Amino acid sequence: MSKKKVAVLASQMLAALAVVFVSTASWFITYRPETPDELKKKA
Repeated sequence: MSKKKVAVLASQMLAALAVVFVSTASWFITYRPETPDELKKKA
């Protein structure tokens, strides 16, 4: 493998990993904390 191909592959893998962490806003994909009652809008 050429250095350029390795760099492109590493870049793509890191970009995909970043998207996962940003989209879930959590280190654990399945961890979704509940919103505290104080922060919920009251109707």
